[in-house]
Amino acid sequence: MASPTSSAEFSLLSKLESLLSSSGHGPDDDDEIRTLFFDHLLCSGQRRNSLNLEASRIDSKWMKIAEASKQE
Repeated sequence: MASPTSSAEFSLLSKLESLLSSSGHGPDDDDEIRTLFFDHLLCSGQRRNSLNLEASRIDSKWMKIAEASKQE
């Protein structure tokens, strides 16, 4: 099962936090902040999709087990 925060996501969040905490970030940093934020959302979405896929596989296995036990 995936960890709550993947290493890629943690790295993106660290970079984002660093940019936001630096004093005097300018307009050039805004694009980088925006990019890091959307990269973070992408990582989160991929992890969520992976967890949903795993949950579907588990549900499918349980359904097969339930069907087999009904036939016995």
